[in-house]
Amino acid sequence: MELTLFSVLALFGFLLFSTLVYFLAEKIKAPYSVLLVASGLLLVPLSKVPGFSFMREFTLTPELLFYIFLPALLFEAAFNMNARKVTQNIGSIAGLAIIGLLISTFIAGVALKFGLSLIGIEVPIILTFLFGAIISSTDPVAVLALFKEYGAPHRLSLIFEGESVANDGTAVAIFFILLAVIQDGFKGFDTIVEGILMFSEMIIGGILLGLLFGWIFSRLVYLARSIETVAVSMMLALAHLTFIISEVISQKLTVGGQHIHISAIIATAVAALVMGNYGRYKLSPRIVEKVDGFWTQIGFLANSIVFLLLGLLFITIEVPIFVFLIPIVIAIIVEVIARAISVYPVVGLLNLTKREEHIPLSWQHVMAWGSLRGALAITMVLLVPDSLTFANWNLPYSPKEFLMALTIGCILFTLFVKATTIGSLIKKLKLDKLSIREELSSAQAQLLILANDLKKIEYYRSKGYMEEHRLQEITSHHNNRMQTLLRSLDSQEDKAEYKKFFELYALGIERHALKELYMYDEINDSVHRRILAKLRQQQAHIEENMKYVESSSELPLSTRFMFEWEERYTHNTQKTRNKFLYYRAQLIIARKVVKELDHLLEHSSSTLIDVEIVKEIREKYLSFKNGSESKMNTVRKEHEEIIEALLQSLSTLGISKNESRLIEHYEETGLIPHRVAHEVMKGIRI
Repeated sequence: MELTLFSVLALFGFLLFSTLVYFLAEKIKAPYSVLLVASGLLLVPLSKVPGFSFMREFTLTPELLFYIFLPALLFEAAFNMNARKVTQNIGSIAGLAIIGLLISTFIAGVALKFGLSLIGIEVPIILTFLFGAIISSTDPVAVLALFKEYGAPHRLSLIFEGESVANDGTAVAIFFILLAVIQDGFKGFDTIVEGILMFSEMIIGGILLGLLFGWIFSRLVYLARSIETVAVSMMLALAHLTFIISEVISQKLTVGGQHIHISAIIATAVAALVMGNYGRYKLSPRIVEKVDGFWTQIGFLANSIVFLLLGLLFITIEVPIFVFLIPIVIAIIVEVIARAISVYPVVGLLNLTKREEHIPLSWQHVMAWGSLRGALAITMVLLVPDSLTFANWNLPYSPKEFLMALTIGCILFTLFVKATTIGSLIKKLKLDKLSIREELSSAQAQLLILANDLKKIEYYRSKGYMEEHRLQEITSHHNNRMQTLLRSLDSQEDKAEYKKFFELYALGIERHALKELYMYDEINDSVHRRILAKLRQQQAHIEENMKYVESSSELPLSTRFMFEWEERYTHNTQKTRNKFLYYRAQLIIARKVVKELDHLLEHSSSTLIDVEIVKEIREKYLSFKNGSESKMNTVRKEHEEIIEALLQSLSTLGISKNESRLIEHYEETGLIPHRVAHEVMKGIRI
């Protein structure tokens, strides 16, 4: 596609149109991605109207999809995934993404070959296997949006998203292996061994390259932790450079006469996972919010353009889809069966091993039915060479046209049938029901908010801001609602879940306090990572009914090894500084938790919260505070000269922090113009 004035006009016209479709989707409660494809189909007749022909100037090409949109979509999805949660569910994610995908590819290939033979269409089985690889890659975009809307369990969403991201990489790896076999010929056992080695090489190479790029860019992002534009630019570069360099290595690098193969998709997903779970915390909280917003926007734009153009592509492409009606129906049946066979046995065996939390049968139903096909499937079809053919191929259409028709049919089925019914399935299986902890959390939060509202109402009454009858109406509504919530809390016999709510609340205060300390450079990267690792482990222990993490010795072995390795190469003076900063940070964090809980106890009656539980948690954090203070003072006495110099530095930092806050406030209120803020800072800087 050549970039012209009219193709650019079409691009931004599509962006505007997609936003209008979003509002329509919100109004009629339809899946946004599905409505985009439908709108793309409707744009076809409009594009033939004089004055609107420019719409056909901007089209999906393999290069545009593979090198521009796909890296952004992959990065956005993996960037927001929780690495700890992924690790906890790695068996189910890897099992579905690798073993499940291989099963799906094989079943789809064999079943399609058999089904087409029944209606007199004979095609090489290697081509049906290629179709199996294409149609086995799941697209999480539309279904995950529905999961969120209908309140599907978080772990189910995580497993599905993790599988979708990972199996994109495995599907493309199998696709390229099969394409190479078609082009080079099948040579028996040697070809099978080469295929297995290439597949393993692509997956392992992708993981290693992704880890390397993610680590390098995480270090670079730290240098720009307070500069939004630079941090965002680095992450955008990371997404596309990881993908493109992986492709360059795969196409150009040879070792000992052998090509090195790396999965660009796996590499990009792993790099995003590292950046999202490691590099993200090197940024200031203010910048993190903007970076998160940026990737949300990028994901929205890329998905909008891709799904809208898919609708246009399905109609404008020169493939006789209606001629293929019966083969398409067979392909759809094959896709549904292959997906089911790739889910139930794999998850069933995983449940038998008991290595992970049990996955209910109802979840398996959603996994089997909720697998949609989208951008990646059409990308792979477009990557099939136009010149691809087979000996004795006597059908009136090319192998690529054959694959295109079947793939488009399956994509349309998954979007217009599966995506539109997944919400009903979730409701029917009652997966939208809140857990006990979620119900407690919701009720407790509502109680505190309503109680605060009642205090505000009294303030309005004293000021005469509202008419008395309206105030009484609101007060009566709030009191009735509070009584209902209190009864729901009293009916809960599981006090352990109620305690978890407040423990996780306290942990949230800790994380917020840690972010502030890191944002204002009161702790360094090493201390931040140690405390953050402890907080993450703490959350896992609370959720799994385990005891508190009292010390670093209770962290996972891999995490302890990383910290010990880092400490081995740290200068003794810096070790002392880090130890003091660690205990000081723990002291400050525990103090803030105690302060917040004191405020809660002071402003909430015993009818609103379980005072005994809150007091118990408060006493625990008071003990943490006293213990950290004692350890901090011990380090200070043992290394007085080093610590006194550090304290002077922290005091100067505190003054600078106060100055920065005041200058920012004066800028916002107009006391000083933006252009002189730097001069003001220079004038007062010590």
